[in-house]
Amino acid sequence: MNCQTCESKRLLEFSSEVTEGCHIFIDKHEYMGDLPTDIGLADRDDMLAFIFCLDCGQIQDDFPLEPTIIEGEEEAEEDD
Repeated sequence: MNCQTCESKRLLEFSSEVTEGCHIFIDKHEYMGDLPTDIGLADRDDMLAFIFCLDCGQIQDDFPLEPTIIEGEEEAEEDD
């Protein structure tokens, strides 16, 4: 596997169990709770996992992502 951006083979695969929940900021949106699976860093709500390039820093995934649940929930609350 090569980096999507620079073609480097220096890819670090990282995973960590998230048992205490997480705290996320996206622009003006704040979220605390289980790890969302729609942010490109997790397949499960308790396991942070991603691959990134040690040469250019690019996280390997399909980008751009659709608006996240976090962004949608905050916008709905602001409309109320």
